[in-house]
Amino acid sequence: LVGSVAFAGFTGSANVDFAYDLDSTDYGFENGTSAAIDVKFLEAIGEAKGEGDVYADISASLSFSFANADEGDLSATAPVTGLFILGDDDDNLVALYAKLRFNHAKIVGADWSVGILGVLDPPNFATSAIDSTDVADDTNKWGYTNENDDIFADIDASEVLSTTDGIEVMYMGYTLGFGLNGNVDAGTYNIYGALTTPEYDLADGLKVSLGAAGFMSDVNKAASASVKAAFATDDYSASVAADMVYDNEELDADVAIAAAYDVYTFDAYYATKEMYDGTYTAPAVENLLSAEVGFTVDVFTITLTGLDLINSQDLSASVAWAVNDALTVTVDGGYVIADETMSFGGLVKYVADAYTATAEADVTIDAAGDADLELDFDVETTTLIDGATLYAGYYAKNMLTLDKLGKITVGVEIEF
Repeated sequence: LVGSVAFAGFTGSANVDFAYDLDSTDYGFENGTSAAIDVKFLEAIGEAKGEGDVYADISASLSFSFANADEGDLSATAPVTGLFILGDDDDNLVALYAKLRFNHAKIVGADWSVGILGVLDPPNFATSAIDSTDVADDTNKWGYTNENDDIFADIDASEVLSTTDGIEVMYMGYTLGFGLNGNVDAGTYNIYGALTTPEYDLADGLKVSLGAAGFMSDVNKAASASVKAAFATDDYSASVAADMVYDNEELDADVAIAAAYDVYTFDAYYATKEMYDGTYTAPAVENLLSAEVGFTVDVFTITLTGLDLINSQDLSASVAWAVNDALTVTVDGGYVIADETMSFGGLVKYVADAYTATAEADVTIDAAGDADLELDFDVETTTLIDGATLYAGYYAKNMLTLDKLGKITVGVEIEF
């Protein structure tokens, strides 16, 4: 049993802003602090490994940690119970979090092993690189508001198929999961199996992997099959991945394709239904098809995107022009055929030795022809005062629909 301080991360900043709201005419100073804390106070490793041609191997870890998810202080959004340390004042207690994880427990031979911690999850090879959705912020396990990353469209068999407890057998790169349970008198049963293959070298540069899973009970049957193939040479590369899921007499599938050649890139995704994080969208979106092409011509980087091409037909394009080492100009535009909305905008960014300046404008036009405007101008420098960032900005939205004038802000931030 080994104990150690495994990881400690502590960064933060203090800032003061002076702002004037052109709409409300409010003005004044605003002070702020922010700290990002991610500390693992102690980690203990428990492990044992036998000897001989066939032996048992087990490993587990126990850690005590705390993270506040970039909150400004140690006041939790929704305080949790547990072990406590003193917070930033006498009345504020912060919960420590104890985590126990079994890393592996298996019987090992020359080219095989049998794991006893659980079964292999259903394989999942295809995920969209284009279609994504925002995930609402929520509280982490310490009770602090956590900003979640976007998730991408994916028909994930592991979110559809039921599994059971069981074993995981590995042999020469093949992995098989098997589990079952039931009751003889009641006549109930649940049987689960899953398989993944090693990567087959079918030809020079071509690699293929396969996977499958199945679940059968006295009341339901479900199955999945997956395949992925990749081909690469010195000049180009291409890959395709596909998953098929059958459950409750319904068949769904998705396919993801990616390719690159010289200065060109291509991504495409198709799904019989749109799914994010194991949940189908509501209202349902069927036959989701999206594609994106990117290429570089001299100092221009061009991206053409089509989202949900069968249904909403959300089309967009952007062009980034590297005028020189310091100046980049980007223009973009989009049109959604289904609801007849239009958008276009531009971004100018100038990076000098002494400062960085950006100017951005976005216009949206709805089906009725009503337009709206959003503006954002910013400049900041880290060279005038060593260790500090000075900044100024102007931001306004709903300038046409609500006649908003926006807000002017200047400030300074000091970080550690």
